[in-house]
Amino acid sequence: MALQLLAAEALPVLVDASLETLNESVGVGEQGLSESGRKLRGDCVSLLNSLPVTCRGLHTRARQDPRFAALMFYERTRLGAAGSGHFLEGLCPGLPLFLGATPQVLPDENIERLRLRDVLADRMSTIGCLEKLENGTNRMMDLESNNYLSDLPGGLPARVHVFFARMRAVCQGLSRVKPETSFVQCANHECCRRFYIGGPLETSQAGIMRDEAPDDYWSLVAGTPPVRCAPREFCSCACAQQWLWQRDSAFPAIDDSEARCRKDGRARVGEAFRLAMRRNEVIGRHLRGIEKEKRRFPALGAESFKKQRDRFVRQLNVDVGLLHAGAVLAESRVASTNKVLPGAVQGWRSRPFFYARAIKEASKIYDVKHKSKTVVCNTLIQEPFLERLRERASHVI
Repeated sequence: MALQLLAAEALPVLVDASLETLNESVGVGEQGLSESGRKLRGDCVSLLNSLPVTCRGLHTRARQDPRFAALMFYERTRLGAAGSGHFLEGLCPGLPLFLGATPQVLPDENIERLRLRDVLADRMSTIGCLEKLENGTNRMMDLESNNYLSDLPGGLPARVHVFFARMRAVCQGLSRVKPETSFVQCANHECCRRFYIGGPLETSQAGIMRDEAPDDYWSLVAGTPPVRCAPREFCSCACAQQWLWQRDSAFPAIDDSEARCRKDGRARVGEAFRLAMRRNEVIGRHLRGIEKEKRRFPALGAESFKKQRDRFVRQLNVDVGLLHAGAVLAESRVASTNKVLPGAVQGWRSRPFFYARAIKEASKIYDVKHKSKTVVCNTLIQEPFLERLRERASHVI
């Protein structure tokens, strides 16, 4: 017990010491640090950066130091955070870049030529130059005297002031020169920070979110694209991950219910349809439970939640509709001749090309016949969507 109390008292001291050490290390600069000093600097950054996911109390204590946010943005950028492609990667809330005083003013003609990759690369090159400058040189003293920002917390090293002055000059120049269509608000409704995305081709394709590809089966049956490119919709990886986690909590992954099929060929289609209906029943209960418990997903927001819910329900229903139409044809050897039936083989969804036309036709019927936005999961209830598919099965498949 005594050891636990000692550890509890020591950890806050460790956080304070790490922050103080980091502040001093940035003040000295990379060129002025020994090898052991650079390692200690990296260890301090690692410890402070891990606090949000290791200990809320210690993270709160670190955030109480007014220098924490500015120091961490500087250090995260130095260590390559800008490589994620997100415009505000590593920047804590409450540190404005598009607002606030800055002594630097960049010419409009220079700003007009900037692309998103140039802005992110400028952050890295700015820190690289600052870290190479030695304290006491004329250049460093000149930068220090001309770039002091009064709205930043006291006690921060000169390098942090120069860095923020440069970032504000770039961001405020973008606001002045670039069209409003080049800026968006973060799609995470718990953030909503404004950031720059530039033109359609300026964002790195490395930022594609973990989701279905545009030609993936589940994207085709959904009818609308998923979140396509995270850096164009979210200001940081943290916002994107929080949004994605909450979406996945609300709408679980659609499992492969057909793995339990025991039959083959035509007989397998009807079995796959019945298993898909059971899958829909389970997921339908999950969605009704969310509504009954009035669970909220603040990162998604009400409008985004509804959009994602409709998309998810459509995936379930169009999928089960395809299997229903296939099951109708599978009842007859003659009707199913030369037809590529959904569900006839294991892994049929991995080859959406063979079912692209069927998906298109089933989706048309879904848009006309299914207005309730409910999950189709009971054959005993009259369902116009399934009835129409039964009538048009030979045309759809």
